Amino acid sequence: MSKKIINYSLLLLGLILTGCVEHLITVHVHPDGKYKMHIVTKGDSTDVFDDDFPHPKPNSIWTSTQHKERSQDSEEETWIMETQGLLSGMTLFTKDSSSIVPLQHPITVKREENWISTTYTVEQIFRGREVYRKYPKFGDSLQDTEKADSIQWLPEAMVYVCSQALNRLKFDTSIHLELELLERIDNHLKNYFIHVETIQLLEELEQNRS
Repeated sequence: MSKKIINYSLLLLGLILTGCVEHLITVHVHPDGKYKMHIVTKGDSTDVFDDDFPHPKPNSIWTSTQHKERSQDSEEETWIMETQGLLSGMTLFTKDSSSIVPLQHPITVKREENWISTTYTVEQIFRGREVYRKYPKFGDSLQDTEKADSIQWLPEAMVYVCSQALNRLKFDTSIHLELELLERIDNHLKNYFIHVETIQLLEELEQNRS
């Protein structure tokens, strides 16, 4: 049976290079529509474990291993993290069991039958952090070397982060807060950070930072 699955599997390979780390994603689609997803990350320990491209945590579905290899040509060590799981349908996995935020690489596999063939559709979207949409001033500072050390983007970013946190509290069933209270807190925070955006306060923050 295992040979049949391998022979008729669809294979999807994805290679992502970010900095000095390599991510290899392999997806084997089985005839019944289930699929095995295998994620391999290689690099130095700082890049592999910095959560820029986090792996799902081990559980009843996912298994994960970590080991390191030493290059024959040098003394450098390469860390390798491998995670794999047998999945079906749409998979929105999180970094750990306590996280309510899905990782930014969800995958969907669909199987459709007709009278002459069976069609398998694999879709995986890698979503960015949307920095320029969420914090435009921070995005500008990344492109402008003169603004690289500036923190003038901070109030705008704090408004977004706080607003998102308050919005999630509305859907947290373990916490009972009135919507009117959350709206008042949200408005108070926005007004406060608008005040912080004044030139005098920003200059003071810059001086304290240096």
